[in-house]
Amino acid sequence: MSFKANLLQKIKIDGLFDEVLRSIGPTGSERRTDKDAMRRLLAMGGFASRRERDLDLYFFKTEAGKAQVMVLDNDLPIYQSGAEDVALRKSPTVKEMLNIRNIVKILNDADVVVSKKEQSAATIRRLCLQQLDLRFSAADIEALAAEGRSALELGNTETVSETLMLFAAILGLQPLPKALKVGRCEVWSAAAAAEQGRPAYGPLILFEAEENRLLLLDQKIHPDDPEALEHFHQVALGKQPPSASGAAVWTFLQNAVLARDSREVALETT
Repeated sequence: MSFKANLLQKIKIDGLFDEVLRSIGPTGSERRTDKDAMRRLLAMGGFASRRERDLDLYFFKTEAGKAQVMVLDNDLPIYQSGAEDVALRKSPTVKEMLNIRNIVKILNDADVVVSKKEQSAATIRRLCLQQLDLRFSAADIEALAAEGRSALELGNTETVSETLMLFAAILGLQPLPKALKVGRCEVWSAAAAAEQGRPAYGPLILFEAEENRLLLLDQKIHPDDPEALEHFHQVALGKQPPSASGAAVWTFLQNAVLARDSREVALETT
């Protein structure tokens, strides 16, 4: 697959992983893990699976080559054991429970459980990402920027949004908190950094799909600074000039990536 296709896969994997994490509750809580999102995440990795008794089992190998199996249930346990042993421990028959050795296994699986819940989901995410080739070159980034320019020129707002999302994934940009957004603007920002004990956001990339406006505000704003917020709002509403607009924003994003390293590099997969 191309770098763009692999990056879109990474974004999808990370999105499913976040869905799973948001659904997981603490031990003893009534919250239920989103098994549908977890199933889709497992599907992204193409792991072998099978139904064993009333259990959905998924099989994979760790980076060290050790065979492991996940049970798709509320706790997402990963076992370093075989399917039959997992079935015995998780879903024993009456006959199996009459055996003393089996009872010990059923009551205590600490010897074979590797992880549960968030840690297990993180393992699956990592294994999924390791299947992707996330290396990219300057030519890949230039091609993304060119696609963004063309989409903006043609008024293809869906492709503009997708290309912004791709640059955000490469640069580690985050959506601006809802409390700071203006109207229907899609706003991306560098991760909030603490400055003098308070968060600061910026530079800011704004896209207003209805009017097909792409803007850059190349400065930082503090949520508790009314003047900076007002200026940001005025720029977003088109009442004050931005730092750059249109095609120049794609150039800014392209240069921001290429400034990191002029050689072929790869995105983090951890």
